[in-house]
Amino acid sequence: MNRKMSAGVLALLVLAGLLLTACESKEQKVVKALEENDIPALTAILQSANTNLIQTAAYRSLENKDVDIAVFTVILQYANPAVAQTTALKAIELERWDAYTLSFDAAGPGFLETLAQDHPSPGGDFKYELTKDGTGIRLLEYTGTNPILVIPSSVEGYPVKIISGNFSKCRLKTVVIPEGVEEISAFENQNRLSRVVLPDSLQIIGGGAFSKCSSLTEINIPDSVHTIGWGAFSKCSSLAEINIPAGIKQIGRFAFTGCGELYNLHIPDSITKIDFLTNDYSPRQFSGCTKLPLATRQRLVDLGYVYEDGSPGSF
Repeated sequence: MNRKMSAGVLALLVLAGLLLTACESKEQKVVKALEENDIPALTAILQSANTNLIQTAAYRSLENKDVDIAVFTVILQYANPAVAQTTALKAIELERWDAYTLSFDAAGPGFLETLAQDHPSPGGDFKYELTKDGTGIRLLEYTGTNPILVIPSSVEGYPVKIISGNFSKCRLKTVVIPEGVEEISAFENQNRLSRVVLPDSLQIIGGGAFSKCSSLTEINIPDSVHTIGWGAFSKCSSLAEINIPAGIKQIGRFAFTGCGELYNLHIPDSITKIDFLTNDYSPRQFSGCTKLPLATRQRLVDLGYVYEDGSPGSF
């Protein structure tokens, strides 16, 4: 009798365990998979998960620093752009920069505008002064520590118009510049900087603006820019793709010198002449750009990239 009862109790316990397992919530399963860095189990859950569960999984993985970054990557594969955006913001809050980079890539092009409008860096993180005409702000220095720099559109009620001076105290990864800024020349030697967003209000990219930004691979220059200054992108050793803006008038000496990976240089058909500034009749704006295609080189020559005797400028 006792043996029969014991067997019955054991059977009930096994059944109860099975029921508990079956009733275990998907969120609990996610937490367990994260704790164990169990990618196959996590993948099986996320394949049929709703948006809320995917967001929960992303947040939980950010909050638990023992979760491997490879696990976080799996979660992002199932995240839509909205989830990726909120996850990126959470990563900024928690200073999880590895996760931020991954979620940034999954967030879609609208995320940069969201950062600029809703999450600017505090005005107190800058040293600044009024512009000469007294109508705007010139930012002189960034004193913050966040590698994600979102320039505020205004400070003390004045619009930010110029960014110059010392921005080298923090190792920046992303720079977002809002509408209203007209001139920049402040990000030299930022060797971790890989993303830059420029506004349609921009007119001048000043001397040395992005010189030696060795992690920068591409950048889109708005057509509003009419001047690219001396050495603006010099020695950007990873820069492979950039455009000449439709409104360009002048390109300063050494502007792209040493951009050895530059291959895709987009030049609008509407441009018929560019003033390649020199001090000694020696055009060197693209000196060291050895990967530029022959057709691109000829296009630059046709636009005025020539020595005084008419021979092609230096590549």
